[in-house]
Amino acid sequence: MFKKLICCVLVLFAFVANAQEALKYLPNDNEVKDWKKEGSARQFAGERLYEYINGAAETYHPYNFKVIVTQDYKNKDKSLVVDIYEFSDPLNCFGIYSIERDAKYSFINIGVQGYIEGNALNFWKGKYYIKIVTFGKTNIKEDLTAFANIVDKKIVGTFKEPDAVNLFPKNNLVKNSVKYFSQDMLGYSFFRNGFIADYAEGNNKYQVFLFDTGKSRNAKQLYTAYKTAITQSKGFEKDLTDIGKEAFTGKSVRKNVVAFYNDNIMAGVVNHPDAEKAKTILKGMNK
Repeated sequence: MFKKLICCVLVLFAFVANAQEALKYLPNDNEVKDWKKEGSARQFAGERLYEYINGAAETYHPYNFKVIVTQDYKNKDKSLVVDIYEFSDPLNCFGIYSIERDAKYSFINIGVQGYIEGNALNFWKGKYYIKIVTFGKTNIKEDLTAFANIVDKKIVGTFKEPDAVNLFPKNNLVKNSVKYFSQDMLGYSFFRNGFIADYAEGNNKYQVFLFDTGKSRNAKQLYTAYKTAITQSKGFEKDLTDIGKEAFTGKSVRKNVVAFYNDNIMAGVVNHPDAEKAKTILKGMNK
């Protein structure tokens, strides 16, 4: 019991430390002219996130969410709130950002990337995901950008998208559609820590997924699990001998599938109407 109590205290201290770090990135009074804090910053760590975003919190936990600090601001009849979400590392931060963005949004050059949608500006930088929302008759873009620039400058460091993003073929790629899933990608429990992107070729829409495993053994295990699942659902069609170490074609939930693995990655194309073209896409990734 005593050891359990000590562990809980240590976890609590860790959350407090994380919150203290994130608090430093909140704009101070008048850093944006005429805007001041309204009340004190609030903090929600770990499982307590549901107290702030009940109904959406469960999406955040698989990405190793740590803590959020949130602060209200006021400028006469205008109001605004800044939320700073902290995750365990930049990869998980990119992950939650990537599944919430839409390729159709208006993207801006802030942090690693951000966008303005309606009365909100969201961006990510390092292990921090920042959401800024205005209320009332604000100069929406001007106010959002002013606050975002301050937070951006306070988070020191050079960051970029995960290297795996650059492994996707550029031809027909829907820009800003790459997503990172920490678990259950494509509905398979064994598909963890993977990336998937949308493609459009004329009226044809398909997806390319990949796992940058770094080790052939890991790539083979994923490939075998996927092939087994396709086979058990009676979707397996045939093995291929001209891509990677092993490859196959088949169907998953009535969608065409071509998949392969080599020493570095396991990848596949889903829903492409032309198997030969799908094979050509994967051959370009087989490096």
